[in-house]
Amino acid sequence: MKVTDVTVPAVNVSYRTEADTDIQFLGANDITVEKFADAQKAVYGGTVIADIVVNEANFFEGEESENGIIHSVGILLTKTDADGNVTKIEYLPEGSEKMFADSESEYITWITDGDKHSLSIEYSDNAEYVLTIKYSDFSENDADISSVDGIVVSKTYTSKTVIVDTVDPEIVVEYAPAQPVNTIANRKYFNDTVIATITVTEHNFIASDVVA
Repeated sequence: MKVTDVTVPAVNVSYRTEADTDIQFLGANDITVEKFADAQKAVYGGTVIADIVVNEANFFEGEESENGIIHSVGILLTKTDADGNVTKIEYLPEGSEKMFADSESEYITWITDGDKHSLSIEYSDNAEYVLTIKYSDFSENDADISSVDGIVVSKTYTSKTVIVDTVDPEIVVEYAPAQPVNTIANRKYFNDTVIATITVTEHNFIASDVVA
């Protein structure tokens, strides 16, 4: 059987919270977007879900062939924790060969509805996440990939960074000198200049978020 397929597959990537609130990199009510001019990162205080939708008629991911289990959609999640430890996870059908070296394997099953094929990936640990998707169909048509992070590319997509941060920041205020010369009615009196030192412990620190 011969199949002619000149239709370019379309891939859409979006991000949401567990409460089904869309995450946007240019601002949303429940998102603190890092105030970088290039808006390369989005920070959220809870689990983030990446939804990947492929529109393709000739989609055989996970099916058996004479060459083994079909695996044509390369998906790699790179996770970097607060200590700088990097974990790479490839999402692929069980029994197929990996596309990305030095990665762990996470076996998946796509949900298919006609020509629409869907997969969801959870970001639940406190870390920085970058998603990579690489896809060409069986006729070697490179996929058109678009994402809510503003990236539109052909064949290979690398996301902007999504940060999951559920750790409360710590603030410590220290005074020098520490001891007043007198305390009257809960008022402390000093006979010299007092210096207040404020220390904030926060991995995803944005100075403009601190209001004195």
